Amino acid sequence: MSHTIERVKTNKLKIRKENPNVMKAKEFDFLVKEIKNKGMVQPILVDSNYTIIDGEHRFKAAMRIGLQEVDVVVVDIDETDALISLINMNKIKGQFDEEKYALLIGELVDAKGIKELEDSIFAEKYELEALLKSGEEEASESTYRKHRTVSEVVKPEEDWFKFPCEIGDVWKCGNSLLYCMDYFDKIQKTNDYTLVVIHPDPDTPIQNAMRIISDIESETLLIFCNKMEIDIWLSCCKQLLSDNYAIDVGFWKSDYPHYTNISPYSINVNIMPIICAKSKVSLEVSNNAPLISDLFHREIQDQFFVSNIFPNPLPKDILQVFFTEFTEPTDLILDIGSGSGTSLISGVMAKRTVHCIEKDPKWCNLSLTRWANVMDEKPVKL
Repeated sequence: MSHTIERVKTNKLKIRKENPNVMKAKEFDFLVKEIKNKGMVQPILVDSNYTIIDGEHRFKAAMRIGLQEVDVVVVDIDETDALISLINMNKIKGQFDEEKYALLIGELVDAKGIKELEDSIFAEKYELEALLKSGEEEASESTYRKHRTVSEVVKPEEDWFKFPCEIGDVWKCGNSLLYCMDYFDKIQKTNDYTLVVIHPDPDTPIQNAMRIISDIESETLLIFCNKMEIDIWLSCCKQLLSDNYAIDVGFWKSDYPHYTNISPYSINVNIMPIICAKSKVSLEVSNNAPLISDLFHREIQDQFFVSNIFPNPLPKDILQVFFTEFTEPTDLILDIGSGSGTSLISGVMAKRTVHCIEKDPKWCNLSLTRWANVMDEKPVKL
């Protein structure tokens, strides 16, 4: 069967009335958008009379856009064979390998972000969320989300501060954001976030604690306070959240020597409290125990600790556990008082989008530098 490739006027093409292939309006609108944005990248297949064999919807989309010319492949074929080809072209399609498809969607979310991807791929948001969740469950732990790790090389102190910040700055770190400002200076609706993480300053006034807690509208709240202030924060949670949230207390434990000087129980072990409040509507575990464990222990080999640049940084693998357990890949996470930027790094590890608020420009600089070192790219000041 001979064929030629030609550039022809769109008004020269004819629709084959026998074509049984139909397309829903939403699908057709998406096709129009694709061709308008990227052009007609796939030629239309026609017979020698320029009657369409394959590509009728692409032709109609081109007409709607107003294209005057399109590329066609002209085949020398009789009417019977043309109808057979029409059927075969529409019926014989490959199928997606679901696991590879899920991994591919995950890679695209990492590159473009979920919101931009929703506009770029013909799939509903719930489909993307299901695929991302499937990708997390099926992929190898050593290569994908739940146990991905990153290394931070020990550097001289001056190499940790490469992005000077001022109060009021907003920086874009991949899909995540860093706000250099006090939480109370940023009007923030926490119902935009599935998970809110709070790292309170030592000696936080109780009125500030009450004000922060009263703003919470997320599904899950995590508070990493020190052991001397757990009563204050727990009291605020019980007073303000107990009607709608189940409140739990757990501990994270590290054998890392950097923390041995603040252990409540032993000179050789550090145990620090975690307060977790989870919306009763979303709570799926029994006995009002939102935490997945009472004690979180991970072997920590974190070179950032060795640098001693930031006082008592939170281990990034602890946050990674919470990010993957309490959120889906399409969810947003808010970190109030993000300090050295561990949430940004844990967001990279867990493939999550995190919005961080830190009021100290020095620690914002450190956060941006850590992220830039891990990602090998520069954050963008907005």
